[in-house]
Amino acid sequence: MNKKKIGIFGGTFNPPHIGHIDAAKAFVKAINPDKLLIVPSYLPPHKAVNEVISPEQRLAMCRIAFRGIDGTEISDIEISRGGKSYTYITLEELSDGNTELYFLVGTDMFLTLDEWRFPEKIFSLAKIYFVRRESDCGLDGKIEEKKLLYREKFGAEITEIRKNVLQMSSSDVRILISEGKDATELVTSEVMEYIEGHNLYGASDEKKLRELKNNVRPLMSEKRFLHTLSVEETAKELAELFIPDKVFDIRAAAILHDVTKEFDLDRQISMLNEDGVELTEGDRMSPGVIHSFSGASYIKRNFHEFSTPEILSAVFKHTLGDGDMSLFEKIIYLSDYAEKTREYDSCKRVRKFLFEDIHSLDYQGRLKRLDDACLMATDGIINAIKAAGRPLNERVYITRNSLLQKKIQI
Repeated sequence: MNKKKIGIFGGTFNPPHIGHIDAAKAFVKAINPDKLLIVPSYLPPHKAVNEVISPEQRLAMCRIAFRGIDGTEISDIEISRGGKSYTYITLEELSDGNTELYFLVGTDMFLTLDEWRFPEKIFSLAKIYFVRRESDCGLDGKIEEKKLLYREKFGAEITEIRKNVLQMSSSDVRILISEGKDATELVTSEVMEYIEGHNLYGASDEKKLRELKNNVRPLMSEKRFLHTLSVEETAKELAELFIPDKVFDIRAAAILHDVTKEFDLDRQISMLNEDGVELTEGDRMSPGVIHSFSGASYIKRNFHEFSTPEILSAVFKHTLGDGDMSLFEKIIYLSDYAEKTREYDSCKRVRKFLFEDIHSLDYQGRLKRLDDACLMATDGIINAIKAAGRPLNERVYITRNSLLQKKIQI
């Protein structure tokens, strides 16, 4: 009686990517199994798993990613079992007198198999196949050494599959998605749709921010848009240091902060009149700051999803600040002044002062640094206005006095 040939491909699959799919196809071609089992681990002993992504979500992504490979089943054997997912237990549960087990690993995993829990059981229960990239020639010595060890010590049956699979890891995919970069060449469109639909790895947020940038871009000159992107980058860095739970909102506020900067002044004032926003005499004498106020009005009309009190207030105050600004407001105020495309000496000084060794400070030290940088920026704004011979808006003095008062109290 011929034994049933079962291929087993385990992993974290967080998320499953094109490299995994290519490896599975090469494995099927090499062994022609009666069935290929894809086995997502519950808790891999050798690596940490993003706890925000549930095992059930990884299982669902595997069902989507591998469904195009004939004879493939997605097994929840390790997820249902719970605890650490030791391979020898899985092989024991799948082994019987009527099956032959073939176990697939990548090169990195192959080189460490003797360090796994009960490797002698793994080698006795399954024939080992490993996918070896043709570009892995630098590992020839290590691979041959391990082959010899496994055969002599464990009586292992080992076969290598040479395949130019896409050189990547799931962590590469996660990083790309979390940074808002295009990962569509690394995962299937269906998996990407699942990731975005469930906001895994921050994908849905990144998609929303990309769409926001696309909507804002036609309203700005190229130079203004590049400034906006730089403000977003600076604000994101600061938000991660101070209010990491607000990074999405901070980035949205940064993208929107200059949304009406290049609008006709009459159009801006018309919006403010409709909203009942009263401009001070100082505001009317400083038309260059009115976009801060009209920006908030425009967001309320055209970007409802981002029309939160926090975002609106930060946009409203981003040019001249205000007394007793919130941490959110300070980050937008300072990011606008100290972003990297600003070439004024005062902006460079503030940027250097703000970020130099800030990661070495404790949280209170960072807060003090932020406040001191805000005060430096405010002084820079006052000096620039005076040097240009323009009237000073009373709002900037309110900001400065508030920051000075806090400094004295500390």
